[in-house]
Amino acid sequence: MNAYDEIARDIDQYIAEHLKEACDLSDWIWAHPELGLEEHKASEALSNALRKTGFQVEHPYAGYPTAFNAEYINQSDSPTVCYLAQYDALPEIGHGCGHNMCGAISVLAAGALRSVMEKRHIRGRVRVVGTPAEETTGEKVPMTEAGLFNGCDLVTMAHAETGKTFIDFESLAVDPFDFTFTGAAAHAAASPWDGRNALNGLQLFFHAIDMLRQHIRPEARIHGIVTEGGTAPNIVPARATARVLIRAPWRTQLNSITEKVLDCARGAALATQTEVTWRTAGNQMDNLLRNKTAESMLQEIMEDEIGEPTNNAPALSGSTDMGAISWRCPTTELMISISDTFIAPHTVEFADASRGTKAWIALEKAARGIARAGLRTLLDEDLRQRMKEDIVRAKQEAL
Repeated sequence: MNAYDEIARDIDQYIAEHLKEACDLSDWIWAHPELGLEEHKASEALSNALRKTGFQVEHPYAGYPTAFNAEYINQSDSPTVCYLAQYDALPEIGHGCGHNMCGAISVLAAGALRSVMEKRHIRGRVRVVGTPAEETTGEKVPMTEAGLFNGCDLVTMAHAETGKTFIDFESLAVDPFDFTFTGAAAHAAASPWDGRNALNGLQLFFHAIDMLRQHIRPEARIHGIVTEGGTAPNIVPARATARVLIRAPWRTQLNSITEKVLDCARGAALATQTEVTWRTAGNQMDNLLRNKTAESMLQEIMEDEIGEPTNNAPALSGSTDMGAISWRCPTTELMISISDTFIAPHTVEFADASRGTKAWIALEKAARGIARAGLRTLLDEDLRQRMKEDIVRAKQEAL
């Protein structure tokens, strides 16, 4: 047995001893769902768990009442592994994306890595960063822009998935916008000619988007809802609003499509003699920049050491604020299966699957996997260099 295997065995022992605490933490967060930027109980529970594990914890963090940063440093100016925690829930559904598990897995993995670093005198720095509002505003984006992840040699986390486990995860870049069309009110029967119908402008905008879809790549997505369409049927609407999400596989593609959507809004306003304004509705998110070296490392760990088969990721669909980090630091995300069959995310059924025996088994496997990924990163300077080179290579391919 080589040195890595001995240390990995210590990681497994720590996780076995503290697994019930992590499962209890996950289930407690599940039972107390909180929306994005309101995750006061969850962030406090995770922060307290990390303090008990021996981390120095700053909570609140970086101006966010529900963010936190936990650190353990064994020699300054040493390699850094950062685990992410998500813990926001969905309206009415609760934890229909399994975020109750994300933070608990990272706490358990980071605690295991910290334990072996102390026991085996391994130099390095371990962080756990709590990131609010992944489901809504995506606060990892401004946190990244503020430099809060600078210097990390690996940023990783585990997320609940159903039907299969995979690592080659990709996401769509997204631009979220709120549009407001403004016209002039008038009586819809007595003097409609005196009005300028803001709802007509908004409807024409949506029709223009429908026609635009023929001329964009099939992987791109444009979808939205009317959030305000008038106040009464006998009044020409002076105001109409919508929220629209624009997605594409790459930021460079998205920038072009977004400009075309804005042209649709401008043209619709011109045609209906209304005015249109827009603003971003949350943070604009980049696509996740895949790090093949980090992915291969984690895949090898999951299959050869943990005994968890991995599969190819499904087709591109959603977006994540983790994309912002991936363009600056080596980043990978483990999507760990919590059920034998596929369950649509953001549903009550997915929420039900994110607790119970199968979820606990997945939590244990995921913690062992990303803890070992952190260990390899700290021990292997060549691995760290190759992961950094992967970012440069992937950026060049994206141009």
